[in-house]
Amino acid sequence: MQYMTIVLQLIQGRASLHRQLRRRGQLLAAAEQYAMELKMLHQAWMSELFRTRAESHPAQIRAEALELALAELDLPAASDGRLEVDSTPHE
Repeated sequence: MQYMTIVLQLIQGRASLHRQLRRRGQLLAAAEQYAMELKMLHQAWMSELFRTRAESHPAQIRAEALELALAELDLPAASDGRLEVDSTPHE
């Protein structure tokens, strides 16, 4: 799954957020942070859906889990003051 690509597209869809992150030099760090969050959310939803809907097709579960993860992903608006980006390196 290309979580980074998905997150970058979401950020670019919010022009003011994109500009603010670029201006602060935090675009890559923020995208990496949100991509990791999206991946964790997606995996958690897949686990839950595979457990509760064992009869469903795996592709359907993966797609639905991604939709739920995207709905849960908390990208800030640029002006809401929540642009705290973790600058510690991730391994």
